[in-house]
Amino acid sequence: MDPHGQFDLKFDNNILYIKITGECNKEGFEDVFSEIKALISKQDITEFSILVDLTAWGLSEPGVEDVFTGMRPWLIEHGQRYEVLVVGYSNLKKMETLRYFVGFDSKLSVHYCATVNEAEQWLKEKNM
Repeated sequence: MDPHGQFDLKFDNNILYIKITGECNKEGFEDVFSEIKALISKQDITEFSILVDLTAWGLSEPGVEDVFTGMRPWLIEHGQRYEVLVVGYSNLKKMETLRYFVGFDSKLSVHYCATVNEAEQWLKEKNM
């Protein structure tokens, strides 16, 4: 199947910004994870955070959580300490993403915010 979803990546001050737009499938997330690995590997860092803007996300097809659980150990091993997800005021998006972190909650601090500004403030409080 062809990849679906749009992913915009930017690395700035030890924060990987990811904006996800549209409906996404497993192939789309596999492609973007390859891009994320390449981007993180180029950085001279010991730790980093990920800020994911999901305000324009149209949810995902079944099976996507397998990609997340598969990539999570690599991210943690390469220095990810925090992840903050911007879901607006959507409880549905928050509930949908909770399953992507099952088993990793002790190794990774995850937080939900309504806006990107709130997310950046939260990371600033964590010295990121």
